[in-house]
Amino acid sequence: KSACFRVGTETLRIKAAGTAVFAAVTAALSHLQIEEKSFPGLTLHVWEKDGDAGVDWTAIGGFEKGQSVNLRLKAENGEFFAMTQPANRTSYVADLQNRNAYCEIASLREWPPWEAAAPFRPLIGSWLAQHGFCLIHAACVGWNERALLLAGPGGSGKSTTAYTCAAHGWTYYADDFALLRMTGSVPE
Repeated sequence: KSACFRVGTETLRIKAAGTAVFAAVTAALSHLQIEEKSFPGLTLHVWEKDGDAGVDWTAIGGFEKGQSVNLRLKAENGEFFAMTQPANRTSYVADLQNRNAYCEIASLREWPPWEAAAPFRPLIGSWLAQHGFCLIHAACVGWNERALLLAGPGGSGKSTTAYTCAAHGWTYYADDFALLRMTGSVPE
């Protein structure tokens, strides 16, 4: 199953192996879905792995079992992106120059809710950075054609503030992740 999504000014096509995988990985992106395009900026192929097949996820990156390190292997150089997330047994590999990426999810049953809420965030962030965007952890609201960015650590009240502003007539843009793009010079 396949669909295209508009992320900033870019088009992401997600091709998933099966309806269950497609539904799980695209639910949080459904509001960004657009008509299929012939040449998206990035095509992401996603599948659920069938069992462990003997992979020792705790050994990836040379870390000890039980060590609380989420991102153990990450490589970015503008052309390629590779990352494993042993905690949820997900791997990404991307050839950004050729606009193809691959994601293997070990088990949808074990896929954490925060991944489902912001799927493929590290990969999409790297891809969008090549196009002048920055994906940040922040809420964003607007008033009179101006935007207010609310940044802070998790639990600091960004979402609550964004919802409160929206309830009082402000324009709601985002409450967890915001996509920024430099369009001109910064005032001094």
